[in-house]
Amino acid sequence: MAVHERSRWARIGVLIAPEDRHGFQYVEALERTGLAYETLDERAFHGLESHGILILCGDHSLKPIQVDAIARWVEEGGILICSGTTWGMEQVLGLDPAGRTAGVETLARAGQSDLWPEEAEQIRFMGGALHRGQGCEVLATVREEFVGIGRRRVGSGRAYWLAPHLGRTMSMVLLGRSVEGDSVGPGDESALTLDDDLRAEDGTNLSFEHDRGRVGSHDPPYFRHPYVDYLRDLLLRTVFEAARVTNRALAMLWYWPRFAPATAMVTFECTQYEPDHVYAMDRVLQMMPCRATWLSGPPGYGNDLYRWMKNRGHEPGLLFVTEDANGWHEGKLKIQYQVIGRSSSSSEMVAIRPMNGRWHRLTEFYGMAEEAGARVSLSKGGRQAGTSGFLFGTCHPFYPRRPNGSTFRVLEIPYQICRPGRETQDETAAALVQETLMRHGCLQIASTPEAVSDPVASSSLRKVLTQCKMNRMEFVTPSELAEYERLRRSVRMAQIDKHGRGQLRVSSPTAFAKACILVSEPATEVAKYGVPSHLGVREYLGTRFLSVQVDLDAKSPNEIDVTFADSEAAAA
Repeated sequence: MAVHERSRWARIGVLIAPEDRHGFQYVEALERTGLAYETLDERAFHGLESHGILILCGDHSLKPIQVDAIARWVEEGGILICSGTTWGMEQVLGLDPAGRTAGVETLARAGQSDLWPEEAEQIRFMGGALHRGQGCEVLATVREEFVGIGRRRVGSGRAYWLAPHLGRTMSMVLLGRSVEGDSVGPGDESALTLDDDLRAEDGTNLSFEHDRGRVGSHDPPYFRHPYVDYLRDLLLRTVFEAARVTNRALAMLWYWPRFAPATAMVTFECTQYEPDHVYAMDRVLQMMPCRATWLSGPPGYGNDLYRWMKNRGHEPGLLFVTEDANGWHEGKLKIQYQVIGRSSSSSEMVAIRPMNGRWHRLTEFYGMAEEAGARVSLSKGGRQAGTSGFLFGTCHPFYPRRPNGSTFRVLEIPYQICRPGRETQDETAAALVQETLMRHGCLQIASTPEAVSDPVASSSLRKVLTQCKMNRMEFVTPSELAEYERLRRSVRMAQIDKHGRGQLRVSSPTAFAKACILVSEPATEVAKYGVPSHLGVREYLGTRFLSVQVDLDAKSPNEIDVTFADSEAAAA
C-alpha cells in the first residue's frame, strides 16, 4: 500500500549523521522551526511506512541494503530530502556519484522555484557536497556546474537534494571563530578592527568584501544577508512542498506569542547612571509602547530607580565590565552579576552582555554566564557602521552548542542595529526592519540612555521603533523571549490518525498559555475538546495553515482534533 494512503499527516522522520560533529546543529535548526518531527536511527529504515518525509542530515554514507530500502520507500510515495551529503543515495537523487567536498560556496538561483527563499539574492554556505546532475531537475547551482538544489520524481515519490551543509554553516556562522586577536577588517575604512580591542565582530566568519551591501550610495555597507535564516527557510520550503504534493498535513509551533509576524527588542548600555536620561527615554518608549532592558555594570543605578524601571515593565541586566582578556574570568563575572542583582532586587536577573561588545575565544562566555545564573546573552552583533546587520547570519535567537553537541542553557539573541543614527543610518535600519519581518525574526536594537539628549540619535531611535510598531512587530524583553522559547521547545506533538480524521496529541512538561500552533492544509477544521479553535488561515512560505491558539495543560495529553478535506477533492 502506498505511504500516502496510510496517513493524512506528513510525518517527518529525521536522521542526523552519527559521526558528523556539526550534525547536531540540524537539531537546533529544526527545533527553531517548531516542526513536529521524529528523530530516527538507522534501524528505522525497514519501518518507514508510517512516515511521509525522511530528512537525512549531515555527512554520512548508508549501507547498500539501507539505500535499497529507502529507494523502495520513495518509489511507493515517500519523500526523501538529503542535506549536506548524498548518504549514498545519488541514483535516487539523480546525481553523478563522483562528488567533491564544498568549501565556502555561493548558491545561485536557476529559474523560478518556490523553494528559493523570498528576496534572497544569494546564499552563502560553508560545507556540503558538490555533485553534477544526472537526471534531476536543477533549481539552484553552485559554481554553475554543480547542483545546489535538485528535485526528482521517483515512482510515486520525490527526492530532493540540498547541497549546503546547514549544520556546518550554522557552526561557522552563528558562533563565528575564536576571538584571540584582532581581525583584519575591511579595506574601505567602514570599520576599524585592528585596534587591540577584542570584540565579537572580530570573530565573524562572513566576508567584508562579499557579504555586505548598501542601501544608498553614501551609506556605509552593512551585512544584509541572514544566511542561516535563508538556509533554514530553504529546508522548510522543501518540507512544505513535499507535504503539498502528497496532500499531507504538517503541524508546527509558531515562532512568537500571539502569532506576531516578528518581534523587536531594545537594550540600553548604561555607563553614566544619570536618572534623568532614564526617565526621558522611558517617555519615548511608552509612546510605542515598548519595554527595554537596561544593562549596567557595578555600581549601577540606585535601588529606587531599578524598582521604578520594573514597575514600568523594564528589565535590569548586567553589562559585564572587563578591560581585556585577562579580566575575562568566571569569578569576576559572578561578582558583578551578584552586585547588579542585589542593587536591582532581582533574584533571577536574565540578560547579560560584555561592555563595548567585547568577546574572548569561542564559547567561553556562555559557560561563564551559565554558571553565574544568566539565561540570555545579548552579545553577538557589530558595534560599528560597517558591521551593522546580520554579522552572525541570523535574526533568530539560538542556543549555542558545545563541540560535543550539548547545549548551553543560555539563549543567544543577536543584535542587528547598534546606536541608531550614529553607527546605523536610518535607511539601513529600515532595511533591517523589513528583512527581519520577512524572516519572522527578532530585531534587537542596542543603544544608550544618553541617546535621548542627542537630537540625531533620538530621532533615529524613534524612527526605527515606529517602523517596528507600524509593521506589527511585537516588543519583547529577554525574559519573555527566553521563557517562550523554553516552553516552545519543550512541547511535543504526536500526529494520530483516527478513522479518517486526525488528532494532535500535544504534551508540555509545564502549563503553556496560548501556545500558537499551525496545521497545514488539507486540514479544514481544528477543535480542542470538540470546540472549534482555529483563528483563521495564514500563509507561510507559500503554504496555507490553520492557526490555533490553545492553553496547554501540564504533563497531560492535550488532544486537538483535526478534520481533513476529502483526499480526492483536495488532490483535484
